Amino acid sequence: MTAWVEVLVTMADGPSLPVRGVIRKTPDTPERINFAFAADREPVVVGIGGGDVRVWRDRSRMRIETPDGRPVFITDGDSAWQFGPTDEPPIRSDARRVRYLGTGNELLSNRPAHDWLGDDYTRPVGPIENVTFLERDCWAVDLAPGPHQTGLLRIVVDRESGAVLEQRNDTAEVDVAYTEISVGEPVGHELFTWTGPSRDFDEERRARAELARADDANRLAWFHTNVADSLPVVRIPLPLRVESIHTLDEGTGAFQASIAAGFVNGMLARRPRSDQPWNLRWHGDVQRWSTDEFDWATVLYQGAFDVDTLTALQAALHPGETAITD
Repeated sequence: MTAWVEVLVTMADGPSLPVRGVIRKTPDTPERINFAFAADREPVVVGIGGGDVRVWRDRSRMRIETPDGRPVFITDGDSAWQFGPTDEPPIRSDARRVRYLGTGNELLSNRPAHDWLGDDYTRPVGPIENVTFLERDCWAVDLAPGPHQTGLLRIVVDRESGAVLEQRNDTAEVDVAYTEISVGEPVGHELFTWTGPSRDFDEERRARAELARADDANRLAWFHTNVADSLPVVRIPLPLRVESIHTLDEGTGAFQASIAAGFVNGMLARRPRSDQPWNLRWHGDVQRWSTDEFDWATVLYQGAFDVDTLTALQAALHPGETAITD
C-alpha cells in the first residue's frame, strides 16, 4: 500500500519532468486571470473569458496561452511577463514578486510546505488508489475538508513526475483537470522567455501614480479657482488626554508625558522651577511658562495651541496660579 508521505513528497517536489498539456476548469465560467503581487503591489487583471488554457511547465519555468495561441503568462523563473487582452506589450516583473492565480492555477502552483501542516485538505480519507489518468500511472487520494470547507477534495498525481493532473470537489461541483498531457518531452528555453517589447512593472506603476497625482492637482486647482481659494481656520472641540507618563519623579513632581487630542499628539512636561537650561529635545512650536513652584512646557506635533486653548490648559494644570512667561 502506498504511504501518503510518498505521494506528498513526490507532489511537493514536482513536477520533476517537463509537462505540456491543456487544462480545463468546469463549470466553464468566464475567468478573470489575476496576477497577485507581493509586498502589497497592485494586481494586474486580465479577462480571457471561459475556455481552456494551454500550458508548458518545467520546474519554475512556465508558459500559459489561450487555445488560439495568445500568451497569457510567461516566466523563466527569474522574470515574468503578464499579457493583457489588448495588443499592448506585456508587463515584465521579477518572478519572485508575482503569482499566477488564473485558470488552472490549482494544478500549476505547488502548495507551500507550511500549508500541509494545517487542516484544510491536508489529511487523506481512505487508502491511496492506483489509477490511470490520460494513460498515465497515477495516485488518487481524497482529502478531508477543514472547518471552513465542504466536500472531499480528490487529487490525482502523476507517479513519475509528481505533477497534479486533476483536482476535483464533487460537492462544490468544481473540477480542474488536464484534458491533454505530455510528460518528459524536452522543452526549449526560448519558450519560457519573451524577447519582444515589454513594459516594466515598476515604471508602469510610477507612471500611473504620476497621472493620479496630476489628476488630483487639477481637481484641487479647479476647486481653488471655481469654489474657494482658501478655507477659514476652524476650531473643533477635542478633549486633551494624557496617553502615558514617560518619566516621573514623585519626590519633586517632575514628569514628561504624551498627550493627544483626536488624531493630534504632543508632549507635556514640568520640573521644579529653575533658572537652569531645560533641553527637552522636542521639535515644533514648544510653549513654555512657569508658576511659582514649577516650570511647564507643552507642544502639539500636528497642530499648535492658540491663546484660548493654552489658557484653558494652564487653568486645568494649575488652577488659580498665574502663568509666567519670559
